[in-house]
Amino acid sequence: MGLAYGIDFGTCKSVVAVSRDDGSTVLCGDPRGELGRQESIPTSVFLSAAGEIVVGAAAERAKGSRPSHFRSEFKADFGSDTPFMIGGRFYRGEELCAEVLGFLRRLARAQVPGDPETVVITVPASWEQGKRDRMVSAAERAGFDPGVVRVVFEPVAAAASAFAGTTGAPMTVLVFDLGGGTFDCAVARSTPHRRFEVLGAPGHLSDVGGRWFDRRIVRHIADGFPDATAFLRGRTADGDLLRRRELLRADAERMKIELSHETSSREFLSELDVPQEFVLTRDELDSLLRPDLTRAVDVAENMLTELGLSWADVDRVVPVGGSSRIPLVGNLLSRRSGRTVLRLDRPDLAVVRGALALARMPVEAAWPGDDRAADGVVPARIVTGQRLSAVSFAPTGRRLALGSLADVQVRDMASPGHSWRATGSANPPLLVGRSYPPVVTAVAFSPTGELMASAGLDGTARVWHAVRRQRLAVLDHADWVSAVAFSPDGQRLATASYDRTARVWDARTGRRLVELPHPHFVKAVAFSPDGRLLATGCADRLVRVWDLLSLGIRRELTHDDWVTAVAFSADGRRLATACHDTRCRVWSVDSGEVLHELAHDDGVHGVAFSPDGRFIATGGDDRTARIWSADTGDALTTTTHDGRVCGVAFSPGGGHLASASHDGTVLFTPLRDAARRGAAVNR
Repeated sequence: MGLAYGIDFGTCKSVVAVSRDDGSTVLCGDPRGELGRQESIPTSVFLSAAGEIVVGAAAERAKGSRPSHFRSEFKADFGSDTPFMIGGRFYRGEELCAEVLGFLRRLARAQVPGDPETVVITVPASWEQGKRDRMVSAAERAGFDPGVVRVVFEPVAAAASAFAGTTGAPMTVLVFDLGGGTFDCAVARSTPHRRFEVLGAPGHLSDVGGRWFDRRIVRHIADGFPDATAFLRGRTADGDLLRRRELLRADAERMKIELSHETSSREFLSELDVPQEFVLTRDELDSLLRPDLTRAVDVAENMLTELGLSWADVDRVVPVGGSSRIPLVGNLLSRRSGRTVLRLDRPDLAVVRGALALARMPVEAAWPGDDRAADGVVPARIVTGQRLSAVSFAPTGRRLALGSLADVQVRDMASPGHSWRATGSANPPLLVGRSYPPVVTAVAFSPTGELMASAGLDGTARVWHAVRRQRLAVLDHADWVSAVAFSPDGQRLATASYDRTARVWDARTGRRLVELPHPHFVKAVAFSPDGRLLATGCADRLVRVWDLLSLGIRRELTHDDWVTAVAFSADGRRLATACHDTRCRVWSVDSGEVLHELAHDDGVHGVAFSPDGRFIATGGDDRTARIWSADTGDALTTTTHDGRVCGVAFSPGGGHLASASHDGTVLFTPLRDAARRGAAVNR
């Protein structure tokens, strides 16, 4: 085969590797980078005095002169259309990512001339299809042929690296990917002919990783020297204060790295208001990082449980990513798993090596676990014998949560007869009658599947640990709670209530963060994919799109009756709203224009976008669930129940629609027929 590129596009560092025609590999370093570590290229940019964007080590060296012209960690803003300022100019995260990709391309071409036949770029496991499509667009902007670019989840690439060169008996591996900005994990199993498959969907945390650890160390320093670190408090555009903040963060990072092989680290913090000598021990660092790392191990364990596995089914655990060098990572994994924890010489290069291994594979074998994730075993129907009110898939598609008259049923999709209920003696009762009948009105899984939320007519929303089957928090309203929705990072939970409020809570602690008043009952709530907007549907016939930074209303959209459900598309550009007026409307979030109007024969109660954004599903009082083309608004398929359809949910792999009804059944409609009809309509 010809040239192939593997690109690990990281939050803090990026790496590009090239596979030559003869199969040899070149790690393409930044000529201005740190000697011996030049292949780890800072994901940083600097706007020069000439108005040019400088990337990598050169940007890091220039930031001290004009900190306001420097930016890093912008990968976190990828996919958002909200710009930020660098040196008086506005840029979107996507534009800066394109600048970095262009720099990586130039480095690769300088060291290995020629155009690649395949380019594999890795991204976090939490990125939905819309973001992955935008990454391909950014690569095209950087000069790559979009036809040769593939986007793969980081833990999938790490799994490919873990299996590289292995032979012999089949092996199951858990990849524990702890990078600079995010945590991802995946379970993979080797298959014949030296290939492998990823089981289910990867797990993810967006607030655990190297940069978050650095911030914990900085806060620890601030706690020890509150007066000398006053410059950390509040926002500032002062160049000197920005420089000092960056110096303190760099000191924290150096101490963290040193404590990977030493028991203590000493730094003279000259940037403080009163310079201080500071000593951080490994025990202190462990204490700071243990809560985050324990959460990461919990997510990995949760992923195994969703797959019907345990640690005993894992042959080896492979920590990858630069932050996996922290000794506590291996210690926690060893104690929790009881399995062999593989120690890699360069864990920070595992993802790029895996990306390159995937780039060398045939296309049909190269993309396990990516945007074509399988749905697994899906039955034709589930019969519960109880009136159903809500439905939600776990992120792997292995579990299905159903809201019913008295509880939440969590079904194993591979064995639908096996389930557990979020109620009973093992857990506090889900619904305590008050003056209302015991009915669950809504259910939702967090993006990692670790948490599950339910809402009820008892005036509460409840948060559950979906693996341990324990209730974590009870969130009180003054009247019926009608809807729940997790933020994209899983840290917040939004609730809608008949007490005329929508509220945003800390999903783990139950602490109320925001309250949004309404003039009438609030029936529906949904976060935008970037977590910055919140859509609410109200009985006053209005949909309100709230800006969660300013807490102001960005847009109001009008129906002719109560608004019952709202859903954002994966790219955040469209909003679908369902109403008692028999209509579902699809709006442009930017302009407020109605793009499509989808009609039922009676009130509509459920709405959802497919993961790839191609389809919209609706369910209503006319006892039907319908699938529509999101591009044209054309009706594609109709599924009929014997009672009101109150909830619809697409499987994570996008292969099926689940519709839940008052008739006590869940029906699963394959999307292949809808796809064929949609293709025919488009022709």
